[in-house]
Amino acid sequence: MLKIPKFWYKENDSFLWAVSLKPVGLIYGAITTHRANKQNGYKSKLPVICVGNITMGGTGKTPTALALAKILKDEFHKNVAFLTRGYGGSITEPTRILPTHQASECGDEPLLLAKTSPTYISPDRGRGAMLIENDNENNHENNHDNDNDNELKTDVIILDDGMQNPTLQKDITLVIIDGKFGLGNNRLFPAGPLRESLRSAQFRSSAFIIIGEDSSHTRDLICETIADPLILQAHIKPVVVDDDYKAVVVFAGIGMPDKVFATAKQAGYEIMHSLSYGDHYNYTQADLDHLVSMSKKYKAKLLTTSKDYARLPQEFIKEHKPLILEIELSFDEQNKAQLLNLIKPTIELTR
Repeated sequence: MLKIPKFWYKENDSFLWAVSLKPVGLIYGAITTHRANKQNGYKSKLPVICVGNITMGGTGKTPTALALAKILKDEFHKNVAFLTRGYGGSITEPTRILPTHQASECGDEPLLLAKTSPTYISPDRGRGAMLIENDNENNHENNHDNDNDNELKTDVIILDDGMQNPTLQKDITLVIIDGKFGLGNNRLFPAGPLRESLRSAQFRSSAFIIIGEDSSHTRDLICETIADPLILQAHIKPVVVDDDYKAVVVFAGIGMPDKVFATAKQAGYEIMHSLSYGDHYNYTQADLDHLVSMSKKYKAKLLTTSKDYARLPQEFIKEHKPLILEIELSFDEQNKAQLLNLIKPTIELTR
């Protein structure tokens, strides 16, 4: 499970690890770009909008995907299906997520997405899109006399991650970037956080969405690299805290746990203690016991992300009732209008 190295976000070019790993990064970037630029992926019958990124770790893809689904429903009356890899799960075949699935089978993100819309997982995104289309046809055949048939069909596929996956062609690709961390030291993995360079990604990018204040000056870097880019701004805000549980012990196993701790403070929680784990971390019994001991020590409730919550054992949840740090992503009116103008022509296409 990846834990973000601190040197990825150091600007000093002479830092030993970043410099020594640069040759490996150039090879990794070349392979990733070559694979991503393949044009033989499956062309879905449905519009495909990819919510991706060019960096390792959490940038806010899943909150963006959820916000996009709501926009498509509210503004265009379109139903979506989410398609993602199912990272960290044991399932390898294209599968629709059911309430009975566990994080060990499909990963944490699909369980979160499935609470709002039909969600599918497939390492081969092209095969995943085919399954969505087949379910669409079966639903139509089985409900052709049902007045609510339109509520059952999928109109748009939202690809959560998979920007560099060539097995499915995308109609629109939104590149999500965290405003605070930006592109880090602007080096390719493992010398830095980049999956591919900004220059190589530009030809597959419809728009860039910077989440939060752009303290990393990523907008300037994009404009220096790409001619006339569409750059949108979005913000993630926490849901108002319950006054009954302000003192908390926060724990997070995501790409950038510091973002979780900052959001918890923004929500009004008093953080008595914080613990960070690797991205998509699978908690052991020893970890859970330690969390409980910290909760008792500080006389505080446990607080975690919705993704971490999905990976906790049900017995632990029932006994200790950890709180979830609820968040939502939003655009102001100007940025939302620009997003609508971008996706409208694609959404109105019929195939």
